[in-house]
Order: sequence, then structure tokens, then C-alpha cells
Amino acid sequence: MKKTILFNGFIMMSLVVLSLTGCGTTNTHPDKVNIASHRLDTKQHGLKQGVTLAGGNPVAPSFVPVLPDKQVNANLTVRLLHPNYVYPSPKIPILPHFVRLSAPSSVASQLMAYYFPLGEGSFYIVAPKGMASVAQVGMDGSFDVSLKGNGEEVDLSSTGACQGCAVDAASMYFPSARKEALNYGGYNGPYMEDLPVNLINWNSEIKLWGYTEKNHQHLAGFAYYQPISQQVNGAFMSEVFVGTSQQIKNLAPWIFQNTMVQLSLPIKFNISQ
Repeated sequence: MKKTILFNGFIMMSLVVLSLTGCGTTNTHPDKVNIASHRLDTKQHGLKQGVTLAGGNPVAPSFVPVLPDKQVNANLTVRLLHPNYVYPSPKIPILPHFVRLSAPSSVASQLMAYYFPLGEGSFYIVAPKGMASVAQVGMDGSFDVSLKGNGEEVDLSSTGACQGCAVDAASMYFPSARKEALNYGGYNGPYMEDLPVNLINWNSEIKLWGYTEKNHQHLAGFAYYQPISQQVNGAFMSEVFVGTSQQIKNLAPWIFQNTMVQLSLPIKFNISQ
């Protein structure tokens, strides 16, 4: 029996994105799926047009953040997000005013912990202070969150339990997903390695990238893909930070690390108090 891993918790892929209505195809073999229901919708973002700052027009490679090799705990102010849910809203617990997450003292004062209520899968999105938010959650556990303000933006998305969505989204970044994606209608590019993007393989399941937009915005992000196998269903998620090159160097490593740690993505580091 396959194990279904849900990130209840982008695809804010700067070039291609998914609808979040949810296809709900857990424990379904690719050759038994309605292929048309899994095709990428390349004409619209999961969020309304204009919500995000990134236009998906890379013109030059840019700095790629290096993930910190340790956690440094700091108190971050907590703010509650208010997503739109396809299903009834989960119960919101009483939240603390502060939560200890990973951020050095040099940047902690610039960051905030945005609580993303998803029932048992709830977690904190670390992002710059004072951001406005728009978020949607699909029936299958997929989600799309956009936080932005003062010329900065953090976008985080997961394809949830949707198998076709996961392999289609991953095929942009991971060549290993492209053959599997054909079972769901396929994604025929452009692929990240064909674009003016600085792309780094962190490990077999995580890729990091950085580029400069046509509108002069600097972007950095990561993509995670767990391939479909006999033991587990596929999973894809991605996060992007938009800001100045200096903001990306200072803040993006900690923004990404906190997401990866809370969602148990495969990274290794040392713990430091």
C-alpha cells in the first residue's frame, strides 16, 4: 500500500502554476487517471492575476542562497493568516505572541512568523514583517500563499495529494519527473535548465535557484519533489522570495530553512542554541 504524504500546510513557480481546486487523486496509479483533469493550466495562477510580484520572465542568473548548516533560535512575532478553504475552516488554536524559530539576531528583527492554519498540518511561514497575505487551500491539501509588502514577497505552494499536479510541476525542475509527467498529459517546457537561471542541485529531491526578472526584481527559490513509487505517492512544493539582492542574501536562507524544517524536507544541519 502506498503511503500518502500531504503537505497540509508554489506552486508559485515563477513560470508555470497550478489551479488549487484540487484533483484528489491519492492512491491512484498514473495509468488509471483521467489525464485531462491533471493538465497544467498555464494561463492563470492559483491566485488572482496581479497578486504576485514575479512575472516569470528571467533575464539573467542571480545569487542562489546557501541553506544554513545550523538552526539558531530566536523569538519571532506571530501573525495569523486567513486562507480561503474549499472545505470547512479548521479550528484555530490560541496562538502565542512569539514563537521560537530559526533566525540569527542580525535578521530576526526583520522577520515575522505567519501562522498558516491547516489543522494538524499547521505551520509558520517565516517572512518579512508587515506583509499582506492572500492564501487558498484545496480539497486535496494543495495550497498557494502569497505574502507581500514594501517590494518584497514570499510565495509558497504545495500540490498536496494531486499526483498529476506533482509530477507536472516537478518536470520543470527535475528531469527525472518528465517521463512520469507524460502519464498525466505532460509538460513540454520551458525547463529551468533552458532559461537564464542559476540552478543548483542541493540533493536529489531539492533544487535551489536564483535569477533577475525582466522587471528588475531579484528572485530566489527552492523546489522539492518526492517521486511517485510503490511505497509513496508523489509530492511537490516550492517557495520563492522576491526582494533586493541584499535581502535575498540575508533573509532567504532563513525563510527557506524554516519551511524545510517544519515540513520535514530532506536537509541536514546542526542544532545551535
